[in-house]
Amino acid sequence: MRGDLRMRKFITILAALGLFAMLIVPTFAQEVTEEPTVTTAPVTEPTAVPTVAATAVATMEATEEMSMMEDMGGPTVADFIVDNYVRLGEAVQTAGLVDTLNSGDFTVFVPNDGAFLTLLNDLDISLNDLYSNPALLEGVITYHVVPGIVTSDDILNGGMNVLDTVHGGSLAFGYNDVTSRVTINGGAASIEQPDIVLSNGIVHVIDNVLLPPDADVLMTNPMPEATEEAVVAKSLLDISSETLVRLTELVNAAGLADELASGEYTLLAPNDGAFTTLLNELDTSYEGLLGDQELLMDVLTYHLIPGTLTAQDLTGTVTTVNGATLNFGYDPSVSRITINGGAASVEQTNFRASNGVMHIIDNVLLPPQ
Repeated sequence: MRGDLRMRKFITILAALGLFAMLIVPTFAQEVTEEPTVTTAPVTEPTAVPTVAATAVATMEATEEMSMMEDMGGPTVADFIVDNYVRLGEAVQTAGLVDTLNSGDFTVFVPNDGAFLTLLNDLDISLNDLYSNPALLEGVITYHVVPGIVTSDDILNGGMNVLDTVHGGSLAFGYNDVTSRVTINGGAASIEQPDIVLSNGIVHVIDNVLLPPDADVLMTNPMPEATEEAVVAKSLLDISSETLVRLTELVNAAGLADELASGEYTLLAPNDGAFTTLLNELDTSYEGLLGDQELLMDVLTYHLIPGTLTAQDLTGTVTTVNGATLNFGYDPSVSRITINGGAASVEQTNFRASNGVMHIIDNVLLPPQ
């Protein structure tokens, strides 16, 4: 009897489950069959226009990478600039554009720190003159900012060779087969480090500051005209302190400030980014480098050459204040003077001072042990 009762209960449960399945399956099936009509329609578009498809894929990949950065709490465009490019970071903060650069997706063409020194020389102004002209400062910065995400592949292969900037003017792109670099505005600048993906945009590092078309109009407040005497009156220490923050701090820490202010030297000045690379190579911190006086003095004096050597004079073997030698060459593929077989190259040349000349280089040179 108990067995029959159990069997009846089992049959009843099966019947109930069967009825339940009959009720829900049609609804579920209807939902499944309706879904493809939503997703299949746009599939044919990319095959019709392959260039657009390729650009879309590249943009989608950059967007996916940025989404990952956002999930990981990666740095924003403004954070990256402030942390890694001292002069542009300072300019962005002075112009009050940090919140703007954090407010949306942007592509920013970031001039390296040495490029600002060239800009000041080209305009015959000081850094304070630039900062005291808000219209010019904001105009220069926003001329390097493009709304949306634009990768180097978009520029080279996606047909995006003219881009409108936040400032209002446009940037025109080309390609230099000799240097294998993307050029901007007919070679006014070139991209030296492309596609640094951040949480709200992408950065391309460039080797010169770009002036907007209306730069003359923006300079409405007359700048004090720098005479040749005023320029020459600046010492090597004065010139380096205007843009090369890291080098100036280290020179002061090593007690070499007076020497750079008065002695006659040729200074091979590493840009600020070069010191970040050095810290990684030495596996040390900035504070650790500051605390090692012997290493600091060895490195800095290896970048000082007695006397005044212009770019034309940087050839062959030259003895430094350190006592060790530097070997200069020339790389025609990038049109640059090289040092120690390519350990560093000269980015910008012939910044004349009252007590010598300065050349900006792209790496810190380590003296032989």
